[in-house]
Amino acid sequence: MVKIAGIRGLLYNQSKISSMADVITPPYDVISEQEQRQYRLRSQYNIVRLILNTEADPYTAAAKLFRQWQGERVLLRDSDPTIYIYQQEFKIKSKILTRTGFMAASFLEEFGEKSKIHAHEFTLTKPKEGRLNLMRACAANFSPIFYLYQDEDKKVATIMKVVSRELPVIKVRDDKGVQHKLWRLPSSMAHRLITAMKDKEVFIADGHHRYEAALNYKKEREKADEGKTGAHSYDYVMSIFVAADDPGLLIFPTHRLLNVPGFEQGEFLQKMSRIFELEEVEGLPAMLKSMEANKDKNAFGAYCGEVYYVFTLKPETSVDKLIKDKKPLAWKSLDVTILQKVIIEKVLGVSAETIANEQGFAYTRDEENAVKMVNEGKFSIALFLNATKIEQVIDVANAGERMPQKSTYFYPKLITGLVINKLD
Repeated sequence: MVKIAGIRGLLYNQSKISSMADVITPPYDVISEQEQRQYRLRSQYNIVRLILNTEADPYTAAAKLFRQWQGERVLLRDSDPTIYIYQQEFKIKSKILTRTGFMAASFLEEFGEKSKIHAHEFTLTKPKEGRLNLMRACAANFSPIFYLYQDEDKKVATIMKVVSRELPVIKVRDDKGVQHKLWRLPSSMAHRLITAMKDKEVFIADGHHRYEAALNYKKEREKADEGKTGAHSYDYVMSIFVAADDPGLLIFPTHRLLNVPGFEQGEFLQKMSRIFELEEVEGLPAMLKSMEANKDKNAFGAYCGEVYYVFTLKPETSVDKLIKDKKPLAWKSLDVTILQKVIIEKVLGVSAETIANEQGFAYTRDEENAVKMVNEGKFSIALFLNATKIEQVIDVANAGERMPQKSTYFYPKLITGLVINKLD
């Protein structure tokens, strides 16, 4: 079973700050250096000063600030464990969407066949070390893990609706125009929600590095507390759970930019034509439209300068034979897998090590910027792909596999700074 519990959250004391908009940020891993500076200037209490401290010893400095803010009552802790309801409202192409989930503490466990918690992406060592160091210094979770779960009977959704007519504890709009609302769920409803979740499996949508860092922190604390019995707050990690069929659950694609030594467009097209159907299109919008129309056929876009191409996997091509890795078909059929294993590694001859080290290799979600970078000569080619589907994330995780890096970009990002979870 998935074991969850309430959180005695630390929340900003809104009488001590000018506005919530001045203290919140996106997750640490999507904040640019320029944005860091902007957030720091907004408020002396902006959460970026904790999650991305710039002092010589950033973790010790963050811990000092964290204690100071609590002492000044800038951060106030709830008296009782609470499950929070979290809703995001945002606009996509003039359409208003909402995404609703609940925030709770989830029990940490190793991934494996018996685990009810599944990962879908690989992690890198450096980001995990940074988050672990922050937990060691502050003994707190500042950003939640983002889980998906299946709610076919809508029991959880029905429980969460209880708070929709109440005024939220927090209501704030971020820089991207996303409105965030937070409610405390009544304790009687919280017990019902925990019961409704007990037999479900969950899938990490975002926060793999934070999860593994929290798991390592738990192991360290267990070793230090050897012999002590009872439940510990570090056995859990702050998490937000969203139903896989929530209408506001969106995944955006992350495109690739490559600088390939000796790149020749003619040779690239010739090699690609052996595996893919080739379509030459006029302009970026036409390329993206054709890719979308062929999204069920493993379609990709490419721009090497002047001309745009769409490549669709030939019907007679077997991905099982094309990709020799001993992996399940669910993994081999992913656009991101075919892009990396076939187009980038086989056709372009770029090694997996080069990709991992991001040498002459970059990621972007901005299609126009990708074209601009190629036109400026910074990269040889831009490769575009459609978004990974929610069901593919779940299928791959259920198969016990993990996707290549940057396979999913869930939008909008969960905001950081609404609730902090102390691990004392």
